[in-house]
Amino acid sequence: MSSVIVEDFGIHPSSGESIKKFTLTNKNNIRVVLTNYGATLVSLYTLDRNGYYDDILLGFDDIKGYFDNRFFGSTIGRHANRICKGQFSLDDETYQLACNNGDNHLHGGDNGFDKKVWLWQQLPNGIAFKLDSPGGDEGYPGQLSVVSTYILNGDNELKMTLEGDVKDRSTIVNLTNHAFINLSGQKCCSSVVDHTLEINATQYLPCYDMIPTGELKQVDALFDFRSPKKIGDHISLVDGGYDHNFCLDKTKSYNARIYHEVSGRTLEISTNQPGIQFYSGNFLNVIGKNGNKYKPRDALCLEPQNYPDAINQSNFPSPVLLPGEKYVNEITWKLSTM
Repeated sequence: MSSVIVEDFGIHPSSGESIKKFTLTNKNNIRVVLTNYGATLVSLYTLDRNGYYDDILLGFDDIKGYFDNRFFGSTIGRHANRICKGQFSLDDETYQLACNNGDNHLHGGDNGFDKKVWLWQQLPNGIAFKLDSPGGDEGYPGQLSVVSTYILNGDNELKMTLEGDVKDRSTIVNLTNHAFINLSGQKCCSSVVDHTLEINATQYLPCYDMIPTGELKQVDALFDFRSPKKIGDHISLVDGGYDHNFCLDKTKSYNARIYHEVSGRTLEISTNQPGIQFYSGNFLNVIGKNGNKYKPRDALCLEPQNYPDAINQSNFPSPVLLPGEKYVNEITWKLSTM
């Protein structure tokens, strides 16, 4: 059983909506902090092997930091990742979305789900955030209802469930959580190149201009994380750093695992989704918690989701959601110390 504390966190400067902060704590003193602005994971406090208690997520001390920056711990939608040229066709209609990442659409557009104030409901061990996205929101068709649920249990598991259903017409959906992770914590906040990463995937998606070429390519030396290895081992040989989708094999109890040798902290991630985006924090450049300057490679993201640009790639799993169907992305983070 986890305790839940609800506090004020601020007021939206445009809408005047009240923004709350929620703190979940389990019997082992794992502490999770959330906000209904963007259905966002703000902090995750856990012990290292020496008993030091620290926050392993990058972010901001107050709500203004989340107003001024994007994607830090937020629920991403209506479509996570990139859509080529911001265009897709569905039911004989062509849709044009905002091109907010060069020539491409990224993470739901200019005013995606990370920029919304969600309704909330307290649960025995967590919080459920709810959002209605009307037809035409950021150019997407269909009236979509979304629920983003965070549950902290006594086994040191944070369970995230992202659900969606469309009311009136077909749409595309690809939700994820976009936490920036550094297992060394805020006090040290060393580069994640010293983190050991494992991804249970025999294939990944090569890209051109950050859009998958359509090939499912066998992992090579640079992209083979089937056996644990340091992120820094080959990152200098990857143009721009890692920002690639890995096509998950379902042969282990977890899909990805991060380990930090100095702190002993370990995070295992499992999901029902076909892919996971590994981003090595290549463009970080912002002042965050405790006045820390977050620099490139000071965090990593592992985002369980469908493949990028899947609506335009016939050989990828379809992101189309029909009326009467339910979209569900189940993500579990399991924390431990070695």
